[in-house]
Amino acid sequence: MATAETVGPSNPQHYLWWFPGCPVKVHLALRVVQRLKNRLSDVGDLSPEEGLLFGGTREGATEILDFQPVTNTSVRNVVAGLPAERKSSLVGYYRTETGEAFHLDEQDLSLAQECFAKPYHVFLIVHHNRFGPPTATFFFHDRDGRMADFAFLEFPLDPSLLAAEQQGRMQRSHQAMDQPLAVALPAPFPRRVLTPLPRSARITVRF
Repeated sequence: MATAETVGPSNPQHYLWWFPGCPVKVHLALRVVQRLKNRLSDVGDLSPEEGLLFGGTREGATEILDFQPVTNTSVRNVVAGLPAERKSSLVGYYRTETGEAFHLDEQDLSLAQECFAKPYHVFLIVHHNRFGPPTATFFFHDRDGRMADFAFLEFPLDPSLLAAEQQGRMQRSHQAMDQPLAVALPAPFPRRVLTPLPRSARITVRF
């Protein structure tokens, strides 16, 4: 399976989510982004949505190649009932929220400890936007094995924007190889580093 680094610059199939110092790299298939965006549009921005992420690991990165919504039951029950082959490809969990800040609540942290304790497991949290595509970010286990409860980097849940970002990133990488001293081009959409909320200001959201 080709990853973001091996797909040609003219036709990226994955988006690489990573920042300097992050212990986890995520290769997010753009076809999954499109399907998930469509799914969230169908259910509406007032309806909470959650589900499982499937894929695998490749060269130290978590690959997300599929997702499965969870409805009318608990995530724990669905994970417990997965066939062995399907469970071996489980790489994370996703959910939507309506708050303004990206964070994990106590229920998320408990779920991560019980069902998503592998170092490569990630949580994808998605915010609906009234005037644009949803925005999202990943949460991951730190080097001590704990799921960090705040996020650092968000991205638009839109395959065309992510493809453009990935294409520009690969082009800059090729230019840097040819011209080591060249100045990197700016990213095609603004990047925002998220500032963690103090624990006293965090709001627990339960579905």
